[in-house]
Amino acid sequence: SKGQEQIGLGSKLWALMGWHGVDDLRTQANNIVRNKEKDGVWVANTWKSEFQALYRHDCFCIAFGFLIKYFSYALLLVVTCTNIKGDIETAYGGYPSDMLIVGQLIFVFMLVLVLIVAIFPRIMYDPFKHSGRDSHLGRLTWMLTPLSADISNMVIPANILPPTDTPC
Repeated sequence: SKGQEQIGLGSKLWALMGWHGVDDLRTQANNIVRNKEKDGVWVANTWKSEFQALYRHDCFCIAFGFLIKYFSYALLLVVTCTNIKGDIETAYGGYPSDMLIVGQLIFVFMLVLVLIVAIFPRIMYDPFKHSGRDSHLGRLTWMLTPLSADISNMVIPANILPPTDTPC
């Protein structure tokens, strides 16, 4: 549109896939160990600072962001999948599978709880918390009421607004 500056492809890709938070961490860590009178202040993504970080043993170089954001997760995924494959092929500790059912059921129960909270996130919020009264039944009704339902007859504390159908 008119009046707006065109953003290059590299800037768009960096905005989507860059490691912004890790650069803040690098800046803080690299400025702690440096002699600021001799070396100056370390600034991320500048030629001088990045070259110094590349050859100094006490600074994090630009590869640190990539390794933290992308490589470590890929490596952990491979290790986790390898461990799961090994656990499926051989029973834990050589025990028979009927003795391992308790641990497997606990894991399945945990997955069910996570899915319930993911599907019904209202479960984690208590609209009656600041009302000064204990209303477990009202909270249960509120949790399981769909957002599009008529809530005009439901008792809601004065300082808590009811949910609306309009997105934020």
